[in-house]
Amino acid sequence: MKSEIIRIGVLIIIMVIAIALVLEWRLYRKNDVEVISERQEVPITYDENQEDLTPEDIQRMNQGNAEIIYSASSEYVREIGGIFTSQSIREEEDAVMAIMSVRSLMGIQGESFCCESITEEESGQKVFLLYQLYEGVTVEDGLFRIVAADDGTPMRIRGGYVRDLSVGTEAQITAQEGLSGLTLSRGQNAESARLVIKTIESQNILCWKYTVTRENDIAQDEAIYVDAQTGEVVLTVSLTVE
Repeated sequence: MKSEIIRIGVLIIIMVIAIALVLEWRLYRKNDVEVISERQEVPITYDENQEDLTPEDIQRMNQGNAEIIYSASSEYVREIGGIFTSQSIREEEDAVMAIMSVRSLMGIQGESFCCESITEEESGQKVFLLYQLYEGVTVEDGLFRIVAADDGTPMRIRGGYVRDLSVGTEAQITAQEGLSGLTLSRGQNAESARLVIKTIESQNILCWKYTVTRENDIAQDEAIYVDAQTGEVVLTVSLTVE
């Protein structure tokens, strides 16, 4: 009887230790976030004498059938449906050069961009997603989507450039320090962090962007932005695709 009590006691101790180790591991996971390195700038050979098309040029290239849509909040174009550059688009370098072909129309102030993805659709069309870079940091609201036909013919460009940027790009807190300010509920985990510039209420802020997931529920995935200077949570955005 006594040996049985001792055996049960030992089992209870082992279970308590195992639970403590699991909790410690989960706490470690919560307080350890993968910092994603900066996106690489797409190298291009840019010449200021390169074509800089006007609306008239674009309509002429499209026999008058181009769709040119202006931004509601600025004087610049936000979307062009039709041919918008004289060159073909097959690689990411071509896509950046294509953006520069409409730099005045779309308010482009620099040639520093990175390629987020290149997707080939069933039709053979390629879709390029490119971000504006500022001193090597991704500008989240400087996103461009370019569509090209399977033979490289440009078909559409949509995007917006964040102009007149003036923001420090040196974070005053680390990604780990910013993580400590997040309030995560049970089952949530900060998978990664990236340093970005985010426009919030017309103000450009250097932020740590945390991708937060929930176990077994991708509908609850979020992006949480923390001011990289103060540690304050400034924005939370759902990553659910409707």
